[in-house]
Amino acid sequence: MTFDALGSVIADKTLSVLSYAFGISPTYALRFLGNLSANGDFLALMAGTTINGRAVKYSFDGTYTDVLAVPEPATLAMRLQGLGLMGFMASRRNRQTTI
Repeated sequence: MTFDALGSVIADKTLSVLSYAFGISPTYALRFLGNLSANGDFLALMAGTTINGRAVKYSFDGTYTDVLAVPEPATLAMRLQGLGLMGFMASRRNRQTTI
């Protein structure tokens, strides 16, 4: 979803996005036009926002403030392990080809 404006945020309210499919939109679940990373209303909204029950993170891409669910620790650990394994295999392959 893309929003072109952010109105008033009401205290003690939350926003929940359910059934978000990461594969359909891997770089954001929600996006807002402009840089809202210092906007108090936006920050209040993000503090009460969840995507599939997880907290959110946001970043400004130069045009939009993109919002995405924070990765689960297990998912993040698996990605880091995969990168480490790929680096190990690449360095091993380089060693074998230079001998």
